[in-house]
Amino acid sequence: MRTGDQVVQDLPWKWGVQGRIFIIGGLGYMFDAWDVTLNGFLAPLLGTAFHLSTAQKGLIATANLIGLAAGAIAWGTVADRLGRKRAFGLTLLIFAVFSALGALSPNFGVFLVLRFVAGIGLGGCIPVDYALVSEFSPRALRGRVLTAMDGWWPVGGTLCGVVATLLLPLHDNWRWMLAVMIVPAVLLFWVRRGVPESPIYLARMGREAEARAVIDDLVARTGTAAEQYVIPPAAPRPRRGGLAAAVEQLRGCGRSTRASPGWSGCCSARCCWSTTPR
Repeated sequence: MRTGDQVVQDLPWKWGVQGRIFIIGGLGYMFDAWDVTLNGFLAPLLGTAFHLSTAQKGLIATANLIGLAAGAIAWGTVADRLGRKRAFGLTLLIFAVFSALGALSPNFGVFLVLRFVAGIGLGGCIPVDYALVSEFSPRALRGRVLTAMDGWWPVGGTLCGVVATLLLPLHDNWRWMLAVMIVPAVLLFWVRRGVPESPIYLARMGREAEARAVIDDLVARTGTAAEQYVIPPAAPRPRRGGLAAAVEQLRGCGRSTRASPGWSGCCSARCCWSTTPR
């Protein structure tokens, strides 16, 4: 009998099911590109508004990019703790709130702090979105789907250039450039509420009933014939921290694979995605 993970991986691709998750996840990735590209427009405008030196202008992109890097590292762990769906929404919510505050910055120091925190929120889009999209994608198409995610980057960069150029004639144009990103970010946060939780995460956390509900819904919506499947028991979570915890997690992957071939129940945003034999 197959596992629930194998059932999800073998479902046919449907734009109304996996495609919808791909688009919603890709839009978050697009915001990453938009935000990074925006630094190039903000530097000269803020330099004029706050009378900045060349070195200070360089801090504009630096603060934002450090926040993005910190968020990319931290949100993988957060997604393992809170779940893909909740982390999926929180990343954009944090970005929207602190971008709004950044648009109201009274001085350059406050602006840098707020851009850093906004970057932490948006930095989580890359690991969280990739994890969620991959866990819903059919095994046969997963490589192509994740590669296609990169196509959202030039879309975000282009949109940023167009919108920023249109806003240049306005007074306090840099504030408007930050503010205009809030509306689509909040709308995307609202849309993300309808994305189901990853059944792999639910199974790994021992929430078997919820995992079955998601899998059964996916099977029904893709028009696949229902079948019996098993949900392997949740692997024990390591209690040790640091390097010891990472080693224990990797060992858990190996035990889970040997105990239940084809099951990737230990997989997470920080761990191996698939141990399914091809």
